[in-house]
Amino acid sequence: FLLLILFIGMLEAQSQVLYPYNFSSNTTAYQPLVGATTLFQGEKWDDTVAYIPIGFSFKWAYDNYSTDSVWIDTYGILHAKVDSIFIWGFPGSTISGYWADLCDLAYNNPDSTVPAQSSISYQTTGNAGSRIFKVEYKNCGFYNDTSALDAVNFQIWLYEGSNVIEYHYGKQDIQDIELDFDATGPHI
Repeated sequence: FLLLILFIGMLEAQSQVLYPYNFSSNTTAYQPLVGATTLFQGEKWDDTVAYIPIGFSFKWAYDNYSTDSVWIDTYGILHAKVDSIFIWGFPGSTISGYWADLCDLAYNNPDSTVPAQSSISYQTTGNAGSRIFKVEYKNCGFYNDTSALDAVNFQIWLYEGSNVIEYHYGKQDIQDIELDFDATGPHI
């Protein structure tokens, strides 16, 4: 009898919705960010994390947690900033637009004189109450791509008030999907 109650309790616990989001999609022209703050300015970056203020309070699926800042990593992921610590992969603590080992397109170029070619930038637009925090990964290469030719462009938008998460995908130049993505890739 006790095992039956435990089993029913486990089924009930699994039926709860952890992520209260709905999915929809549409097709519009990709627009790069204009006037955004660029991280790692002029650097050939890889495996880097940066702390970024959002500019408003965003309610995250992570335990219904509200945050005013995020950690951005070079795998295409935003992480909830919880009590001033960086949480890697904790359930519900990430919003990912990609899941690949991204780096500056020039990072693996054997010619060390080639300048940085990729950027990660962010901005907050709009008026109080209806602002949008936007992060853009522009012309980002893949660590495993030694040709330094494959690149991706995408944005993650967080909406104030509605707590909507929106993804924008731009031009994707991928020649070797298995090698570049490590069996991952665009990830929502």
